[in-house]
Amino acid sequence: MVTTAATAEIPGHPSLARPPFYRFSTWFMRGIFRGFSRVHIHGRGRVPTTGPLIVVPNHAQWVDPVMLGAFFPRPLIFMAKQELWRRWLVGWIVERFGAFPVRRGAADREAIRTALAVLRSGGALGIFPEGTRSRTGILREPHPGVGLLALKSGAPLLPVGIVGTVPMEGTRWLGKSPEVHITFGEPFHLTLGVGEGKGRVAAATDEIMRHVAAVLPPEWRGRYGDVR
Repeated sequence: MVTTAATAEIPGHPSLARPPFYRFSTWFMRGIFRGFSRVHIHGRGRVPTTGPLIVVPNHAQWVDPVMLGAFFPRPLIFMAKQELWRRWLVGWIVERFGAFPVRRGAADREAIRTALAVLRSGGALGIFPEGTRSRTGILREPHPGVGLLALKSGAPLLPVGIVGTVPMEGTRWLGKSPEVHITFGEPFHLTLGVGEGKGRVAAATDEIMRHVAAVLPPEWRGRYGDVR
């Protein structure tokens, strides 16, 4: 488990370099997804190749972080639910795939410190604003943590739309070759700038979700359907 701010130097958190296990695991998962699904990547050129970045995708199914990490054009470090670390082997694997634990529904100061350290080191941080899977694809209500991190760090954000993973429950999809589209939107900075306060965090979180909704089909946008 990660307990230090020197995130860029910790194996399994490749914000500035790719350790062997990370390189192998992303290569291996790309092969799995290419072999058993049809993955289309849109807007890859919009992804900043260097510098701090908060990556904010929608979350419909369990494969989303694995697939996004495998096809993201630079090392991507995820905030992942702490429950994954209850089984030591699963925790060991996801940590070396580029993840650190966060307690959902709580003010996890250690996770926030680690996330900010990743960004200070110039890394790309992946966080699912919804906090859990929607299973239908329709955007759920977000958690305020993503808005808080964006305000504290001032880092640019990259919205990502993942469409087509809803049927990929368990392993039954392996013989069905589902079609998945991963769309990278335009990077943006919060119009609120840097600062804190409950109202600012809520406004920042809503602004982020509107950008995420903009790279999703209209029927998936939920209450963020008006993205003009």
